[in-house]
Amino acid sequence: MEPTERTALNPSRIALASLFLCIPSFSAEDAAPFTRDDYKLPGQTLPYALFIPKTAANERYPLILWLDDDTPSVNKFRNSPGDTPQISGSNRWGARLWVEPQVQASHRCFVLAPERAGKLSFFGGALWHYPANDLERYPTGGPSIRLSESFDLILRLTSRYPIDPKRIYIVGQGGGATGLWDLLDMQSDFFAGGIAASGRLPGGLLDEAGDPRTRGKFASTPVWIFHCGQDRTVSGFETLTLATDLFSAGAAPRVTEVPGAGHDDACWQHIFTAEPDLVTWLFSQRR
Repeated sequence: MEPTERTALNPSRIALASLFLCIPSFSAEDAAPFTRDDYKLPGQTLPYALFIPKTAANERYPLILWLDDDTPSVNKFRNSPGDTPQISGSNRWGARLWVEPQVQASHRCFVLAPERAGKLSFFGGALWHYPANDLERYPTGGPSIRLSESFDLILRLTSRYPIDPKRIYIVGQGGGATGLWDLLDMQSDFFAGGIAASGRLPGGLLDEAGDPRTRGKFASTPVWIFHCGQDRTVSGFETLTLATDLFSAGAAPRVTEVPGAGHDDACWQHIFTAEPDLVTWLFSQRR
């Protein structure tokens, strides 16, 4: 297994990287040029936020699917007028990095951020993956219906907008990163690349990744895995196990540990503002 990268968490480094990349450290009140809409489904609705870039005739552009995390620092913004929780609170860095003018100038892309709804987690939001150890609240366990609905929405948008089917990416943090692995399992040959920030691989998929019968399922999608050294929600051992199983399955994930931050805003901010080649790495991946 390749050595894990270590990136020191240093506030001055974050500020310096943001300066050179022209990527600001977002405040909670920052406006984001997303359009909010609803995807109508039989018996229910999937709310989502969509960023639409400036497009040119006969050109196709990447799309990033953003899967958010549900934390108290996200929920405290839920009651704001016009609030879009999947692009606010703790989620603002991972969702809004891609729509910054400086990023769009060199990498125009669509950004899709579905909003979870339905079964509620402890903190008041829906889940991308229902834990099998909580059968009273989530009797089925496994991926939530929102993942398949979000994938259907991608197909709908691809038929409507000039989206390049060979450059569709998935980015998730926390619970959203767990949803990322579920969706890669469900659609193993669809996404061009991904970024998983502090998310665990669901238990069933851990066995699957190391099973010779399914070996290679996760190898077709390059994923950059991040973990923060003081994370008490998703342990470093889980991240190491995940990376090891992916290597055994034939994948070559990039793994970066950020010392000094936990499962919190400092972790997300560092990942999405202070990794100099994060943007170029993701957009260099294609089917």
